[in-house]
Amino acid sequence: MTIRLHMLGAVSALTFFASPALSAVEMFDNAVTLSPTQAAGAWYTDRYAPNGFVSPVVFDGDNRLKQTISSADLQASEFYNTQGRKYDVNTTSASIQLYVPQAWSTTNARMASFWATGNGSDPIYPIIEFNQGGFRVWDSGNGWVNLAGAVNYDSWYSLSFAINGSNVDYKVGNLSASVDAYGATSLVNVMLQGHNTQGVASYDIYWDNLSTPAAVPEPATWALMIGGLALVGASMRRRKTTVAFA
Repeated sequence: MTIRLHMLGAVSALTFFASPALSAVEMFDNAVTLSPTQAAGAWYTDRYAPNGFVSPVVFDGDNRLKQTISSADLQASEFYNTQGRKYDVNTTSASIQLYVPQAWSTTNARMASFWATGNGSDPIYPIIEFNQGGFRVWDSGNGWVNLAGAVNYDSWYSLSFAINGSNVDYKVGNLSASVDAYGATSLVNVMLQGHNTQGVASYDIYWDNLSTPAAVPEPATWALMIGGLALVGASMRRRKTTVAFA
């Protein structure tokens, strides 16, 4: 039994060691799994569940995720007027596409945002948000940073953030910004948020092509894996010697 487990461990270790970090891309061609509480492989409620969170929905010629914010769900607490869902990941970067309709040019309100949670005892929150006719990003130590640039409405925008060393690097189309990562080294979840605002009618948000590349193991992890492979190899050699002289 011990030898068999060692052999299975060798196969698993070799497979993992030989495989590069793979990019998990969700194109929303299938129905998303929803949950009211945290669950692996599910989009679970963050703060307050949006009225709708459905895929696949055909929009602009392809399958998309449609998130619906209903004015009937307006809450007395502003905290619960950020209405979205969260998905657990293990990555250092994430990106998604957001459709920005012409109707958002006149709302003068928060409309849609792409969030994540950074690891650590005092977590950070990378955020890209469309707000009052433009994009802004979140610096967890200093607040909002506006990205200057004209918005092309009725268009898709690529939104991304990545932890690079001591910084969080943001990109929105051809706009970019960099803020302090405050010690975070990875992202543990991503969130898709809409915002319920007094006086703003119900609306839909369309998302597509969520990418969360798998985190690359730290150097110490690689060293541990290599050491494990050496131990497995030594065990296999001992087994061959025993069999030969039996």
